[in-house]
Amino acid sequence: MKLSHPTTRRALLGLACAAAFSSSAWAADKYPSRPIRIIMPLPAGGPADALLRIHAQQLEKVLKQPVVIDNKPGGSYAVGMSTMAGAPADGYTLLAVNVSMVSTQVTLKKFDLLKSLVPVGRIAETPAMLLVSGKSAYKSAGELVAQAKANPGRMNYGVGGAGSAEHLLTVMMEQAAGFKSTMIPFKGTIEGMTALVAGDIEYQVVPVPLAAQFIPKGQARGLAVFSPQRLKAFPDVPTVAEASIAVSPFSYWGGLAAPAGTPVEVVQELHRAMAEANASPEVQAKMAAIGAIATNSPSPLAFTKEFADEIDRMAAAVKAGNIKLEQ
Repeated sequence: MKLSHPTTRRALLGLACAAAFSSSAWAADKYPSRPIRIIMPLPAGGPADALLRIHAQQLEKVLKQPVVIDNKPGGSYAVGMSTMAGAPADGYTLLAVNVSMVSTQVTLKKFDLLKSLVPVGRIAETPAMLLVSGKSAYKSAGELVAQAKANPGRMNYGVGGAGSAEHLLTVMMEQAAGFKSTMIPFKGTIEGMTALVAGDIEYQVVPVPLAAQFIPKGQARGLAVFSPQRLKAFPDVPTVAEASIAVSPFSYWGGLAAPAGTPVEVVQELHRAMAEANASPEVQAKMAAIGAIATNSPSPLAFTKEFADEIDRMAAAVKAGNIKLEQ
C-alpha cells in the first residue's frame, strides 16, 4: 500500500509508538466512567446521522454509559472539526468521520484528519449507485457513456457539493470510461436528487440508502452499483464491472475517531466496544433495513490505513482530474 501522505506516515508511527507504552492517566480511572459525546459534523436526519444513532444506542449498552450525539453541521465539516479541536484527548468526546471528509480534505485542505485525530473504527458502509431519472431515456450505463462520449462536456451530473465524495467518484468514473461531463453542485445529495427526478440533471452518484427512497417509486433508475457483486435489494442493477466501467468498487463509510493524543488503552477499549455493538443482530437488521452494512475495522491501526488508502486514492483523482476548488 502506498502511504505517500506525510501526515499519514506520522499518524501510523504515532499509533505504533503509543501501543508500546502504558498510559497511567487511563489506569487511574477505568474508562468509561461518565457520558460520551459524539460530534456529528452533518445535520440530523440524514443517512450518516441515522446510522450513527443506530450504533450509538447499542454502544450505550456495551459501555454502560450514555452516548450523546451532538450535531455540528456546516463549513464543509469545518464546524465539527473546530468543535472537536477544543476537546480533551480522554475518549469522552469523539468525532463521527466519513469518506466525504477525506474528499473535503484533499480538495479544500481545510483540515488534516490524520494529524488531528486517532481513527478508532468503522461503524457502517454502503455502496454507491449511478442513477438517472425514472423518465430518462438511458436504460443502461453503456447508453449513458456512449452519449457522453459523443457529446463531450454537454451532459451534466449533480453532486452534493463540489469536492464531495460523489464528485471525486464521478471524476474517477469518467476517467475510467473515457468521457467528460459537466458538474452541477448542490447543497446536498437530496437537493441533487430533486433535480434528477425533475430531469434538470442527467445523472448522479449517491449512497444506496438514498437511491432506495426513489427507485421503488419509479422516480429514479439505477444503472450501475459500485460494488463487487449485485445487491440483493436491487438484483437488476449491474455492477460497474458488468457495465464495462473499469473503476474500483466504492463504498460510503462512516466511523468514529478520537482526538490525537488519546491514550491507546482508551482507543482499544472503544474499538472493542464498537465491534461488540455492531455484532448485535438488532444493529445489523436496522442498518440493513436502510441499505447499509454494519462493518468493523480489525483494529484502530487498520482503520488508519483505510484512511490512508482513501486519501491517496482521492488525491490521485484530484490530480488526474485537475480539480481546483476555492478555499
